[in-house]
Amino acid sequence: MKTIHVPQKEQLSSESQTILESVEKKMGKIPNLYATIGYSF
Repeated sequence: MKTIHVPQKEQLSSESQTILESVEKKMGKIPNLYATIGYSF
């Protein structure tokens, strides 16, 4: 099975960082799946 790399917030675009910051405020953390999807934008 292939390993999925979960990016750090700093590696994402500024648009993705903004979205993930709002998710972090609501949920208290950034789920790995959200961070990985944010990397594709």
